[in-house]
Amino acid sequence: MLPRFSLRRLLIVLVLGCVLFKLWPVTLFDHKVIHKTLLVNTPQEEIIKKRTDLIRSNRIEEAEYAEGEEAYADTDFLFEEKYWFMVNGTRRPIPAQINPITNRRNAKLWPKEDPGQDRIVNQLMYIPPNYETRNVKKILLFNALTSWNVKLGSSMFSNCPVSSCVLTTNKAESPFVDIILYRDYFTHPGHSR
Repeated sequence: MLPRFSLRRLLIVLVLGCVLFKLWPVTLFDHKVIHKTLLVNTPQEEIIKKRTDLIRSNRIEEAEYAEGEEAYADTDFLFEEKYWFMVNGTRRPIPAQINPITNRRNAKLWPKEDPGQDRIVNQLMYIPPNYETRNVKKILLFNALTSWNVKLGSSMFSNCPVSSCVLTTNKAESPFVDIILYRDYFTHPGHSR
């Protein structure tokens, strides 16, 4: 049997909930707030140089939340050069650098390489060190073209730094394509890879 509905109990629960919500410390999210005041002891030129160096290293979170550098009067200098995937973006990626000691790339693209961090910008700004435009990568859109709202061929990749990709919907090519993308549901392609 269900408990009885009481208007008095409902009002008491709502009032207590509102009081607790108001008294809950708002400082949980203060680390993400950038204050609009100047640091007193650091010259502004030094702050600008450190900030732009961090941004150029493709680590946005480090730049935004660097210790001791959260407070700036004017942050317009941060957006002088937008990334290529932003509107009117001009900053294009360069091929990834290889560490001569470990013989591995320096870019952090996978979760195990940079746990707890957002790697989307790193992934969008990544070009393989041995990238050649001659090797065309075929992408199969398995669940038809209408659900993706894109055009066939390579026209979708004309502004992309890694522009050697071609879209296809021909399921007969599925054993030979480089990647198969599914949308809304998975249908087995009929072969194993």
